[in-house]
Amino acid sequence: MKIVTHKDLCVNFENAGICKGDTVLIHSAMTPIGNVEGGAESVANALIDTVGEEGTVVAPAFCFAKETEKEPV
Repeated sequence: MKIVTHKDLCVNFENAGICKGDTVLIHSAMTPIGNVEGGAESVANALIDTVGEEGTVVAPAFCFAKETEKEPV
């Protein structure tokens, strides 16, 4: 299986239309990306490098484990 590198990720993000200065909302599983050298941290860094200092990368940080409770945290 091919190892996906930081450079591969940046090229693929650019090919998907992500540009410097963009705001990107990411919510994804790692499995579809493949075997990424450096794991999730590498994906996050590649997105940050692709949008540059003038861009923004946003990722939700929540789970639905408590959503059915009367008073979820």
